[in-house]
Amino acid sequence: MRVLHLIPSLVGGGAERQLALLAPQLCSLGIQTHVGFVRAGVNVELLRGTPVQLHPIASLNNHDPFILARLVSLIRRVQPMLVQAWLTQMDVFGGLAALLTHRPLVISER
Repeated sequence: MRVLHLIPSLVGGGAERQLALLAPQLCSLGIQTHVGFVRAGVNVELLRGTPVQLHPIASLNNHDPFILARLVSLIRRVQPMLVQAWLTQMDVFGGLAALLTHRPLVISER
């Protein structure tokens, strides 16, 4: 199974830390885990050196419309069985990208 998590950033917030702790555990269960993010932060260090595959997404700012195109490209490249969107920005951009690529989407509210 392959899962792609999309999150706006991996800075010091609670959802970001939750994903940084969850992703390596999913790998230990045999789930190929990918994390796409726009901005790196302290929680990236929790993921380095683990089997989690990191995918930085280039953008000019949080509202860069090219984020959507880059997410569609990422989903096509990774071919996940499902996409999980974390936080509002990825609920929108990631949700649209999942719909455009016909991937199941999970949205989690904190």
